[in-house]
Amino acid sequence: GGLEQRAAAGARGDHILWVTHQELSSRPAMQQWMQELLHVRSELLRRGVDVGGPFSVQLAMYPGGGARYARHADASLSCPTRRITAIYYANDADWDPDAHGGCLRVYRSGQCTQSASKDAVVEGDESQVERASEQASERVAPIGDRLVVFHSHVEHEVEATQRARYALTMWMSCPGPNCKSTDDLDSQAVDNFNQSNSTPISDNLDTRMHANDSSFVSTGPEAANRSGLIFVSVACYRDPECRWTLLDMFKKAARPHTVRAGVVWQVDKDQDAPIMRFAGGNASWQRYVRQVAIDWRAATGPCKARHLAQSLWEGEEFYLQIDAHTRFAQDWDLMLLKWLEQAETVSPKAVLSTYPPGYDGEGAGAVTPTSATPTVLCAGEFAQDGFLRILGRKVHSRGPHSGTVTPSLFWAAGFSFSRSQLFVEVPYNPYLPFLFFGEEFDMLVRMWTRGWDVFAPPEPVVFHKWSRTARPTFFQEVIQDPYVKAKSQGRVLANLGVKPSVFEDPNEASGQHLTQLQQYPNDQRYGLGNLRTLQEFNEHADVDFASRYVGPRAKLGGLSESAFTESAI
Repeated sequence: GGLEQRAAAGARGDHILWVTHQELSSRPAMQQWMQELLHVRSELLRRGVDVGGPFSVQLAMYPGGGARYARHADASLSCPTRRITAIYYANDADWDPDAHGGCLRVYRSGQCTQSASKDAVVEGDESQVERASEQASERVAPIGDRLVVFHSHVEHEVEATQRARYALTMWMSCPGPNCKSTDDLDSQAVDNFNQSNSTPISDNLDTRMHANDSSFVSTGPEAANRSGLIFVSVACYRDPECRWTLLDMFKKAARPHTVRAGVVWQVDKDQDAPIMRFAGGNASWQRYVRQVAIDWRAATGPCKARHLAQSLWEGEEFYLQIDAHTRFAQDWDLMLLKWLEQAETVSPKAVLSTYPPGYDGEGAGAVTPTSATPTVLCAGEFAQDGFLRILGRKVHSRGPHSGTVTPSLFWAAGFSFSRSQLFVEVPYNPYLPFLFFGEEFDMLVRMWTRGWDVFAPPEPVVFHKWSRTARPTFFQEVIQDPYVKAKSQGRVLANLGVKPSVFEDPNEASGQHLTQLQQYPNDQRYGLGNLRTLQEFNEHADVDFASRYVGPRAKLGGLSESAFTESAI
């Protein structure tokens, strides 16, 4: 049910159904197919192909009886950001292309009629043109468990099929409407880092790519069951602590084999190569790390980097977001799972988050406190940029076995643990260049209006390096356009109920005034949800960004004064 049939003058005879990742996850067989496609997306990102934008997934069934799809390209004026097409075939392994038809014919770009003579085209010798087209194409049978990947601008067709034919297709897009054409894929790929200088990524997908071909065909192993796995998102800007963070993460986990990391390295490929080496430990852990590397000069701040890190997710059930300078408590994974389960008895859409206590030292010499105090997020004061500053205040501990999670009014980007459904519903907005303050409230108001509730864990489980003296920072090194930054701030403030301002940009040749919301994609995922309102959020948190009001409940994080020790972090 729910299948939609499209047919225009016989050009298309399939029945289609647009599906979400959540819908596929409810069907184990289809979930495995989806994992194959997500793995390909992660691998392409690792190779420098920018497919970090939204993706769409479609089930298609050709009923037989000669049903076909005429020659076309998936990237078009209506879908200009499509970059990669990946098709997984869900047919029987005994598919006979001669008897059953239904083959995918992929045409080499720009070569479809070059082999035919000019006279043949002029005189209408269609058979010669057809033979030339066939010689300049690849014919792929839709054999079950086969995966086909090609650039979305490449023309292709589905030949007439005489048997029911099933396929799951993912279209991968670049992040925005101004991205380059797929013709520029190779030129814009970031130079690969020497594998000896970087954390190896799992290469268990058997791919065969040819430089002059329009497509490559790969058949990978069956995707593992992602239930119980934890995906850890790490955005790293030239941070020598990151490799030690990864080591400590696996070393301190009770079940390291259930942990997967997605790391975005924003680095200088020559100067920073040493910081990308895995810091030792069990060599088998390295295969659990996926990575994307971009030049540090192309970095635009935490939002785009965290968005790219989320794109490395391959369907793991749980999601942990941390900073690149983090250390862990022993058995952190079991503690987080226990506390999340506890929080979900209060709210089925629960998030654990707070500002972690600090740790001392760097690298192998880092030391975490032996008796750290848990923290709860509390409101500070509004700054000149219009954003409310948040403090982590220490609360009295009742011990790891007696403590319970505490409802929290606010959310922290440097430590967040939830089910992965959180960022499926509320992905990081990559269109906020140069934003720092405002990142957390943008995420908070979007998740809260979609029904998500934040809780503080009863004991510290991660630790943060608050001092920046031992590492370069994005905001110190990268030249930032103040007007672009103001636009990003305005986009977030608009979500928070603040009317966007209008200002004059001296970089505009026309001298026209530029609103802070200009050229912003119309994507509902980056706006507010519809389960709760902004007004309800303001009442819940006891704040109002439009009037810059901070109430007493906000300053105490929803708790009583007696809950706190003396200091804040």
